[in-house]
Amino acid sequence: MRLRQHTRQKRLVKMRILYVEDNPANISLLQRVARMGGHEVLYYNEGEKALENFAKDNPDLILMDLQLAGKMGGLDVVRKLRSDGVEKPIVAVTAYAMMGDKDRCLEAGCDAYLSKPLPVAE
Repeated sequence: MRLRQHTRQKRLVKMRILYVEDNPANISLLQRVARMGGHEVLYYNEGEKALENFAKDNPDLILMDLQLAGKMGGLDVVRKLRSDGVEKPIVAVTAYAMMGDKDRCLEAGCDAYLSKPLPVAE
């Protein structure tokens, strides 16, 4: 009797995205869009949890909401990551797009700034 081996093709993940966001609808949208591109999304609704798990998660990209559940705001998390020597790209994402927000985000250590709702190409 001849045994055939079936190899399952491993799904290659292009990028691990850490999304620190406290709105479930925004998380769900980003997960759907990222999956279409073969990306994996890890998410936390509190900055403290994101920092606690950062080394284990080892993301390629960080998307950071400014207003979070918990004691730390998004920019506090960004400052902590940068002070710890993290050089991975961090993009600030906020619904509260006000004059000066972009500058505050860049000064805190973000590489880019997006306002919600996120633009999603069809």
